[in-house]
Amino acid sequence: MRLKWVVAGLAGILAAAMAADEPDPNLLDELVQASFPSASVRRVPEGRCEPRPVESAGGHQRSPFPPCYQVIAPPVPEELTVATSVLGEEPPGSRRFVQVEVVTRPRPTGGPQYALLMTYTFPDIDHCNQCGCMGKVALLTQDRGQWKSSVAYLEGSNLTIDRATFVDVTGDGQPELLVDASGGANLVSEGSLWVYDLSGSTLRLKVQVDTAYDSVPSGFQWERFYKRLDPVRSRATGGKALVFRTTVVVRDNRRLEPPEGKDEIVPYPDGGQGK
Repeated sequence: MRLKWVVAGLAGILAAAMAADEPDPNLLDELVQASFPSASVRRVPEGRCEPRPVESAGGHQRSPFPPCYQVIAPPVPEELTVATSVLGEEPPGSRRFVQVEVVTRPRPTGGPQYALLMTYTFPDIDHCNQCGCMGKVALLTQDRGQWKSSVAYLEGSNLTIDRATFVDVTGDGQPELLVDASGGANLVSEGSLWVYDLSGSTLRLKVQVDTAYDSVPSGFQWERFYKRLDPVRSRATGGKALVFRTTVVVRDNRRLEPPEGKDEIVPYPDGGQGK
C-alpha cells in the first residue's frame, strides 16, 4: 500500500504555484515527449496511473487524477539504479505509467520555462513492499523551435512528487526550483525537499532535506517531526543555508507536550550537491 505524507510546513509555499499551471493538452503532450525524447509516448486514461489523493492547500483543490502517460523505452541508468538498489528489484522493463504536473516560469525573454513533475511506476515490477515508484523532474525551454530538456531523478521508497515552485531562496534575485516529495514504506511516512540551482544549463541539485518523518503508526521506534521553510530568512543568509522552523511531536517513543519548536539552519554543502 502506498503511503502519502503531505508536508504541512511546505504546503503554503509550494502548492499555490500549481493552481494556474495547466498547459494546453497538445503542449503537455509535446513537453512529455521532449522529456522522453527517444521513447514511445501516448496519453492513456488517468486510471492507469495510481490515483493520488486530493490535497487542499492555500485554497487550491488539486485533482486526484493528473494526466497519465504510457512511456515505452529501455530503462536509463538512473532508473536501473532506483529499481535495483533502492527498490531491491530486478531491472524494471521498458514500460512506465507516468503522472504529470507542470509548473511554469514566465521569463522576460526567451519564452516561458516549464518544470514537468513526473511520478511513475514500472508495471513490470510486481513486488509491492517498496513498489516501483520514482520521481523525475524535467526543465524544458525552447530554443529556435526545439525543446531543450534537463532532467533529474528523485530516489526514495514509494517516492511521489507532490508539488514544486520557482522561488529565490539564495538572495541572488534568481529563482531556484523547489520540489516537494513524499514517500515511505512499512507504515513509515517521509517528506523531503529538493532544491535545484537553475543558473547553468542543467538542473543541479543544491541540497535535499528531510522535511517530515512519521513512524508512529509503525512497529518501529516512534518519531514524528516536520519542517517549515522560511524563504525570507533563507535569502537573508546570502546563499549559505536554508532556514526552517522545525516542530518535533514525538521523539524516542515519547510524545512531547507541547511539541518542541526550534529554528534550524541547514547549510548548503561545500562545492556542490548533497543532503
